[in-house]
Amino acid sequence: MKVRIPVIALLLAVSLVVMLPEHRAWHGLGGGENVRLGRDTIKTDQATANNIALLRSLAMEYCPDGRTFLAVPFWPGAYAVLERKAPVWEIHALNPRNSTFQQREIQRIEDAEPGFAIVWDAALDGREELRFQNTHPLIDQYIRRNFEQIDEPLYPKTLRIYRMRKATQ
Repeated sequence: MKVRIPVIALLLAVSLVVMLPEHRAWHGLGGGENVRLGRDTIKTDQATANNIALLRSLAMEYCPDGRTFLAVPFWPGAYAVLERKAPVWEIHALNPRNSTFQQREIQRIEDAEPGFAIVWDAALDGREELRFQNTHPLIDQYIRRNFEQIDEPLYPKTLRIYRMRKATQ
């Protein structure tokens, strides 16, 4: 009995040292960034804080007065962060869609006149066929034709960011 308690205490201490850094609550105690969302302040990792800052700066420049934007194939939280309505029905554009569906979505985008568009340009789960340009080729072509890509070296490489083309006179 006398030997068993110290062994158990040692095993418990080693387990804590090994596993505690893997627990989410432990990460929250460390660093992180405080971000204001609506009336709340949340603590988040630096990458998420940077994405929120990017969204806010794009909205200030290209979507004044509550104008909407487009975030595809998925980033529904972006609309909540900026308190904007999504201009499309499909906010998780993960599966291939037929041309009829895509044409209806394009019409919704045209009607909404978003100030900018963000395309997360990566192969979902490493599968090239699930890249947005392959699952929604008509919408992707529409974005490329009707928006002007913003080439900013500081933007994440996985994002293609566009602003609405200025009307030519």
